[in-house]
Amino acid sequence: IDTFNVTFLPVPIVNLGNDTSFCAGNTLTLSSAQPPGSTYLWNTGSTSNSIVVSTTGTYKLTVTNSVGCKASDSILVIVSPAPVVNLGNDTVVCTGIFPTLQSSVTYPAGATYFWNTGATTPSIIANATGTYWLRVTVNGCPNTDTIVVKNLYDTLNFKMIDTAICRGAPPINVRATGTPGMTYQWTPTAGIPVSNIATPAISPDTSAMYYLTGSITGCPDIIDSF
Repeated sequence: IDTFNVTFLPVPIVNLGNDTSFCAGNTLTLSSAQPPGSTYLWNTGSTSNSIVVSTTGTYKLTVTNSVGCKASDSILVIVSPAPVVNLGNDTVVCTGIFPTLQSSVTYPAGATYFWNTGATTPSIIANATGTYWLRVTVNGCPNTDTIVVKNLYDTLNFKMIDTAICRGAPPINVRATGTPGMTYQWTPTAGIPVSNIATPAISPDTSAMYYLTGSITGCPDIIDSF
């Protein structure tokens, strides 16, 4: 009588999980734990027991146990790009004209919107100076853009009325005020020693219509006259 032992080792069970997706900028670690002595071969060429993936593709792992039995599993990973959100350049608006803010990109049905004002609509009215941001989520992937809106209530308060003086009379002291930061220019400049201020002393030597132009960056000029 003679005896010998036969030991059966089970075929490795390799399970990478269900096909999955995630947003660009994130990563996913793939692994399938095996008994000691097993070797690993991924279709990426890696021989480690796990890999980190960040791009769309089908990833396959083949495991070989200590007696040469092999088994494999594959997983499809889809990496979705974040949507492009573009609110445009920072802007200045004038005289209380409130701009409509919205992304210049068209999104598929099902996209969601969230503004820092709490609104969940694709567009909002910016009715005050401030920083506004919009977060758009498409297929579970969010992205954000920010815009600064400066609302200028540009005004020129001109307190002069048409008037008559005698030749050689004292100068006329002009009364005008404007929005802080506004620049000024009088035309014509004859009889005005300093023509780029709001309140010059005018000494005309002939009848004339005098124009004051108030300018502020980003807004239309305001013109008044007497």
